[in-house]
This record gives sequence, structure tokens and C-alpha cells, in this order.
Amino acid sequence: MKLIADSGSSKTAWVLTAPEIRGWSASSFTTSGINPVRDAESSVVAVLTTAQAAVERALTAAGTGAVASAVTEVHFYGAGCLPSKIPLMTRLLSAAFPAAQVFVASDLLGAARALCGEAEGIACILGTGANSGLYDGHQVVANVPALGWILGDEGSGAVLGRTLVADVLKGQLPAPLCRAFLTEYALTAESVIEAVYRGPKPNRVLASFVPFLA
Repeated sequence: MKLIADSGSSKTAWVLTAPEIRGWSASSFTTSGINPVRDAESSVVAVLTTAQAAVERALTAAGTGAVASAVTEVHFYGAGCLPSKIPLMTRLLSAAFPAAQVFVASDLLGAARALCGEAEGIACILGTGANSGLYDGHQVVANVPALGWILGDEGSGAVLGRTLVADVLKGQLPAPLCRAFLTEYALTAESVIEAVYRGPKPNRVLASFVPFLA
């Protein structure tokens, strides 16, 4: 039984596959995002606990008689899964799914494998954050560092939202647009500054403004 995760800063998409169980092959669910660069270990554990429970529910609903401990492989592709963070994520995933072999890599490698398979190509990610890389059919061999929403992530939801809210607060957009934005989100300059400079996840706050921009 294999569990595959594609994790960004905002959400994690999970797929549980079990071709060995007759009459049942796959189930999918989502949890909050995981980014080990940004998140405290306790936050990561809380999300993995939610994933454990979702696996149990999926297996119960399918009537397989299996339990979450029957997961034998976990493949986790995640934002913030830098080489220095892979041991941490491997340890936490192994604790959550103790019977499983755990493989952890960057979300960019996951995107490249999903998009290109074993062919060469360029894979891009565009969400709350952004990234891109050259893929040789096995690994990402060249990559301009994403650097996060403050120093990089060009084109991402966080950067688009940052640009939008800055233009609104500076009055660089037409007055009706500024009023509509502040009304729709019930914002003031003070509340935006509080959320961005003192809030726990400012990149998510900024990315949440993209629907207005669209």
C-alpha cells in the first residue's frame, strides 16, 4: 500500500493506492500544507496526524479491513524539502507511518516526474509559491532558486497578492478598485500590516487576494 503526497505551503494533496487489495485501488484527500522551512515541528506532526486519520477513514469506507499501519511506502514531495530538511521530514513521516519506507524530495521533483515521466523537460510550479527546473528524466539538474515570496517566487500567488495590496494601500490603483478591494476583504492598512509583519503565515494571506486580481 503506497501513500503519495504533493505538498505546498497552502495544502497537501494525498493519494493512497493499494492495487494489491482486490476491488479497491485508490483514494485521495487533502490536508493543510507542510513546509518544513517555515513550519514548527509540532505543526507538521499535527498535519501528519490528520493524514493518518484520513487514511484510516478511507480504508474503513472501502471495507478493506486494512489500517493505516499497512502503508508500506510513503512518497512525499514537498515545498521546503531542502536537503537539510529531508532527514526531519523522513523522521516525522516514519513516526506517522512506522511500517513504511519513506522517500522525501522537493515538490519540484514531484512535479517533474508527474509531468515528464522519464522524458527530459522543464517543469514549473505556480501556486502560493513558484519554482521551475530542468529535468533529465530522473532528477532536476538545473534550477534557479525560488527564494521565497520576499526574495523571489515571481509570478506566485504570494507575490501577486503582495503587489496588489501594496498598490491598493499606496493609492496607485483607481479609487473605485481600491475601495472595492478593501470592502471585499474588510481590510484596513493597519490590519494588512499586522497580518503581513506579525501574522504566522503572511504568504498565505497575500495569496488569498489573487481571486480579486483575477
